[in-house]
Amino acid sequence: MPPPTQDDAGPINILITGAAGLVGTQLAARLLSAPQYRVLLTDLADPAVPAGVAFPEHAAVLRGDVASPAFVAELLAHPAVQPLHAVFLFHGIMSAAAERDYPLSLRVNVDSVRLIAERLCEVHPGVRVVWGAKVPEGWTPTPQSTYGAHKLMTEVYLNEVHRRGGLDVFVVRFPTISVRPGKPTGAASSFLSGIIREPMNGVECVVPLRDRGFRAFLTAPSTVVENLMRVLRMDSGALPSHMRQIMFPGISVSVQELMDALAKYGGEDKLRFVREEVDEGLERILRSWAVDYDITTPLRLGLTVDQSADDIASPLWGLVERIYALPHPPPPRRRTRPMQVLCVGLPRTGTESLQQALLHLGYEHTYHGWDVVYDADTGAGYAPGWVALARRKWYAAGFNGDGGGAGGGGKGNANGKARITAEDFDELLGHCVAVTDAAASVFAAEMIAAYPEAKVVLNMRRDLDAWERSLRNTLVHANESWGFWIASWLDRECFWAWHVYERFLWPLLFRAPDGDMARAIRGNARWIQQEHCNMIRGLVPKHRLLEWYIEDGWEPLCKFLGKPVPDVEFPHANAVNGGWKAREEQCNKRWVERAFVNLILLVMAAIASIVVAKIYLF
Repeated sequence: MPPPTQDDAGPINILITGAAGLVGTQLAARLLSAPQYRVLLTDLADPAVPAGVAFPEHAAVLRGDVASPAFVAELLAHPAVQPLHAVFLFHGIMSAAAERDYPLSLRVNVDSVRLIAERLCEVHPGVRVVWGAKVPEGWTPTPQSTYGAHKLMTEVYLNEVHRRGGLDVFVVRFPTISVRPGKPTGAASSFLSGIIREPMNGVECVVPLRDRGFRAFLTAPSTVVENLMRVLRMDSGALPSHMRQIMFPGISVSVQELMDALAKYGGEDKLRFVREEVDEGLERILRSWAVDYDITTPLRLGLTVDQSADDIASPLWGLVERIYALPHPPPPRRRTRPMQVLCVGLPRTGTESLQQALLHLGYEHTYHGWDVVYDADTGAGYAPGWVALARRKWYAAGFNGDGGGAGGGGKGNANGKARITAEDFDELLGHCVAVTDAAASVFAAEMIAAYPEAKVVLNMRRDLDAWERSLRNTLVHANESWGFWIASWLDRECFWAWHVYERFLWPLLFRAPDGDMARAIRGNARWIQQEHCNMIRGLVPKHRLLEWYIEDGWEPLCKFLGKPVPDVEFPHANAVNGGWKAREEQCNKRWVERAFVNLILLVMAAIASIVVAKIYLF
């Protein structure tokens, strides 16, 4: 079972092994920033309480060998964590080091985990155990290294322990973590952090292959910690009893892209510290790893993902959002009537037609994607709030500022809370009784949980070819608009329109971390549609769910909602030359006009600065 929630009485007691390592240290820092956690840190090296945490007095440390039965007995009986609620097992011998010393890897990566698990079953049965693995997701495991073989052995063992009811196990599969602070490790992947970390410190990094196109599946340390916090609170039933693996999301990044990020943020001169020298042993290990993974399941379960190599190397977007903060952000909304209908189908599945139909049936107001950036009263005023919720859903709410809108950027994340509640949504759409399009599809799982009494419509298209063409004609069309992008840097409201849709909602929904919507739609749209529909069917009881196609018209919709069938034709508001086109032209006209005025002012200011400089400086 999951540990007690923050609202339950008493502290939450957690043990972390391998606590002197990167993940253990950063997770401890996160836990000790909130008052409800008590943490016991252990490692073969001296573990230390992370500096700067809010509650250092809530930590205890114990040095020892977790492969020793006597030490394990002492550890699990430690008074600092009684009763024990959760265990994070992060100790291990990494890939290259494991290859050099097979007996040590077997003792640490296999035997010690079995020893701890057996003792836990005796003294803390049913406790949650989170173990860090490195086995490919969705692949037939064929390890080509000692480390991989031993991790697979342990993973199979822990699955069986959970199936038999001994412990509540989650096997979390880590991508390569980059950029790791500190010194190089014994892992074959160490250079994937060193390629940025060492040159930034004026130290050489050796890349063990001469292939800049080589790709690795990476994630940032802060993202790993955020996802561990989410797994800590995850319902045990989220995974089948015999398949406890969950792949942490990441992004596929090439050596060249990492070098580009180094040059961009460190300067071209830093590239001289990168030396490529083939190490056949390390290259063999590296090339045995998958370069990308399907992260649909972890995202569906609520885990978060980095966006690009730039996100791993730089947190500059927080500053950009502050610069473009709206001068008069609207106040948070409050719910005045219950939420009644959630239309959670993906975009271009009759969302605006559904909005018009629901308005005709008396559901005033029905929120549509256009309301995100073209609200009748506030324009894009609430777009920063949707950015904040998207960041909370997919990232670690990594920036403190939210750009000045409602919706609270990262609210609750200081103590690990990632769940989006009805209160959060109400700040943005409290005036609405129904939702369609972007908000409902992107946040479908969260809205279904937040509004358990609302009826759910899963709107779909039967002709998937036509659906894909429609996505290309709209989402891709906007994504590839240079005029839209340029205007977004010259007008605050246009910035947020671009930011919320082209950097967050659509790229994250269609798995386009690099922002290339054309490629994402081409490669991902159909399986995302299938996964999305299956998720909705699994989340919503049949009596609350209507599967509806635009061709179905009024009758099934009205029957489901308990409304009489209107004596008018069903609306088709989102035809290519209909409502969508009119809205696009209306938005563009306003944003471009203001951007043009701002451009003129910028040019005049630049000319004035040059004139003043010539007068007084030359």
